[in-house]
Amino acid sequence: SYDYSYNQIKYVGAGEWKVWISVLVQASLFVFAILQFKKKNIAAFGILFYFLTFSIVSNLVVDSGVVIGERFLYQPSLGLLIAFTALIFWLMEKFISNKKQLPTAVLAASLPFVIVGGYAGMQRNMDWKDDMTLMIHDMYVCPESARTNNGGGTQFILKAIDVKDKQQQTALMDSALLHLEKAARIHPTYVDPWLNLGVAFSRMLMWPQAELCWERARQLSPNHPKLTVEYDEVMYSHYFNLAMKAGPTNPQQAIDLLNKAKHYRPKKDELYYNMGGAYFTLGTKATPINISALDSAKFYFTKTIQLNPNRTDAQNGLNALRNFGVN
Repeated sequence: SYDYSYNQIKYVGAGEWKVWISVLVQASLFVFAILQFKKKNIAAFGILFYFLTFSIVSNLVVDSGVVIGERFLYQPSLGLLIAFTALIFWLMEKFISNKKQLPTAVLAASLPFVIVGGYAGMQRNMDWKDDMTLMIHDMYVCPESARTNNGGGTQFILKAIDVKDKQQQTALMDSALLHLEKAARIHPTYVDPWLNLGVAFSRMLMWPQAELCWERARQLSPNHPKLTVEYDEVMYSHYFNLAMKAGPTNPQQAIDLLNKAKHYRPKKDELYYNMGGAYFTLGTKATPINISALDSAKFYFTKTIQLNPNRTDAQNGLNALRNFGVN
């Protein structure tokens, strides 16, 4: 897997039998290597090479910032392979009297490991075809990792965007929600699943759920660039467009929606202009004329000009208000 982070590998204490088996195996290897090193034992050299190269990626000497990764074992594995090969030679010497046959016998004994390892390597290379193949595959390899579930869920969203069939889109989005929600349950303070859940819900036009997820992400990371640059703009556009549809027939609803849009983009001159227009409509359509609403219209038209002095439409709005006695 490309990731083994929280909570794929469970925390265990000294009371766990697995811990003591690991300690026993490592200690036995180390003691053997120390005792045999002076005798120039090849296996001892391989084991010590393993310990030295493993120490720098073990998180005991230097904090790597990662729980586990096969790449960290690339150098240490060379030491163990040296020791393993020495062991095979030692075993073959016990059973083969003709020393000339020894290299061939060792090669034959090693061949199954080479074939199995080579096949596994080729299979793994296929998983790295692209991000989508890798992340979805490894999500099932490490089902308790918050990161793999987040990565797989995100890829399901991207996959859903690419397909045209509505039924297939829905199925992929359901899969995305399933794994992103799982990632959030595993690691509730991990911000990425909440961001991506918001994306999934917004794609499904489930705006209240999207807003709740993004607000949760904001609580965890108030200045996250995905929120401030991208997702706040999405929510602003959603509420602004709804307000534009409501405005001609229901100015009060438009005002309520524009206030929600203002939460996401408080410095948009178009927002304040349309807020002024909605209050203008609300005030002039009332019987008698609602002066309080017209005062609000003046406030918002003025605010529009402060943000963008080139808004002649806002100035026209102020001029129109004078016809109703609002100066």
